[in-house]
Amino acid sequence: MSARHRSLGRGCLLVGAMASWAGGPAAVADVIRVPQDQPNLRAAIGAARDDDVVLVADGVYDGPQNRNLDFRGKRIAVRSAGGPGRCVIDCGGHQRAFDFHHGETTDSVLEGFTIRNGSAHNGGAILLRHESGPTIRLRRSCR
Repeated sequence: MSARHRSLGRGCLLVGAMASWAGGPAAVADVIRVPQDQPNLRAAIGAARDDDVVLVADGVYDGPQNRNLDFRGKRIAVRSAGGPGRCVIDCGGHQRAFDFHHGETTDSVLEGFTIRNGSAHNGGAILLRHESGPTIRLRRSCR
């Protein structure tokens, strides 16, 4: 597998939560809450600007607006409120949860989710390509 095309997992993946975002926002950041401020993950990530935090409430997030998600190179953090045991992205056997392909760096952070039922040729949970290298905090994978 080349450095330009890396994939993480099929089936189920736990993305671990931490008490605070290690990078911390450099400027005044907005917190965009799902589903209070935006109805789904795609809308929240789309509304976010560099240094914002997307905070996802406990629950199961499924459907096309909650899978095949793209940070579009933004320096944002997408975090669950209650950790991977309480916040699930269910791909329903369609596509993957996240596709990082716009050169995301360690300043793009994903943490605190269980990702399940992803389906793709490569990267059933998360696909990293085109020199993208976001911070993904993993606790453990499940089968």
